[in-house]
Amino acid sequence: MTCRLATLLLALGCVVVPSSAAATASSRFVVIDGDGAEALERNLKSAGSQGYRLVASANGTDVTGRSRIAVLLERDPGGRTVEFAVRVGTGDLTDPSMRRAIDPLFEDGYRFSTAGFVVGSRPEMWLPASAYADQATIILERPADVGARRSYLALDFGSEEAFHSQLAERTGEGFEVLGLWNTDRRLQVVLQRSLDDGRPPAVGATQRLLLAATRKALKLSLNPLARRGYRIRQAEDPPTAGPPILLLQQTAGPDEFVEYRFLSKVPNRMRTDRFLDKLSRYAAKGWRLTPGGLTDNVFTLERDPRRDRSAPRATYRLIASASADELASALEQAVAGGERLVTMVVEPARTSLLVERLSAGGSERHSRNP
Repeated sequence: MTCRLATLLLALGCVVVPSSAAATASSRFVVIDGDGAEALERNLKSAGSQGYRLVASANGTDVTGRSRIAVLLERDPGGRTVEFAVRVGTGDLTDPSMRRAIDPLFEDGYRFSTAGFVVGSRPEMWLPASAYADQATIILERPADVGARRSYLALDFGSEEAFHSQLAERTGEGFEVLGLWNTDRRLQVVLQRSLDDGRPPAVGATQRLLLAATRKALKLSLNPLARRGYRIRQAEDPPTAGPPILLLQQTAGPDEFVEYRFLSKVPNRMRTDRFLDKLSRYAAKGWRLTPGGLTDNVFTLERDPRRDRSAPRATYRLIASASADELASALEQAVAGGERLVTMVVEPARTSLLVERLSAGGSERHSRNP
């Protein structure tokens, strides 16, 4: 993907620092602007030794078109330290070269994080965009209290029926789905589970992969599943053209179901007034952005179909700045005023933030830790 939308919840205090700066003891949040894998790992190690943990990562481009990665970290309330490692490759975790790079880290107690996968095109100026190769930057973490080691695997997307059976088998063995990633125009589903902790593997809730030819058909297929308690766990744009691919998990009861719809043609620059106006019109009708349902090309919306008039209403606005200090200050003021950050987009010369405010009296039904 060319730009990973990172969904986060932030409290007061956010400090953005360049990759060469060190996190200070008073900063709750820091953002490291990666400049190559070695520099990114070096700065992550420095922050981790001071008690910061990974919250989110996002990928964009600089003004020359080269990939630029931003990583958000939060200070652990207990001051626990974390060790980080960064590996770069094709992102195909079934590839022997990738396994040789990742396996020793897992044997040493490292693990994947849902916020630690950043996949983007690797531009070559003399080739057309369709020929760009994908490159994955993978951030692994090892807490000071390592605990049980992890194992991982990746499922290639092929036959839909075969995928369903494999996914059901693996989740029954205790594997947890971390997410979906497109690498080199192939869909990979990455899973992870705990080892040697003395407990039997937990059987996960049913998970399904949903495909459809059009977004209209997707909506018609999705809402009956939503009424049965399925919720969107993660969304990804397809390797080629088409509707989003959704990973669903049966986590809600029959009295907690929602309905979904899709806001397509998300602009590259989110400060676009037309995009915000369209989102605001849906929000006025009770729709809210779905955690986990955001991709580069589609925003998923959800609402309670019973249209309870006492339910909270969301309003959205955009914050954008080329200055890290100004952006951090604006975000701190927004959160202090009752807003929260929903998505962050890395742009060539600026970062855009979409913030959400709920009407008074509403309950915070959603939360997500990337």
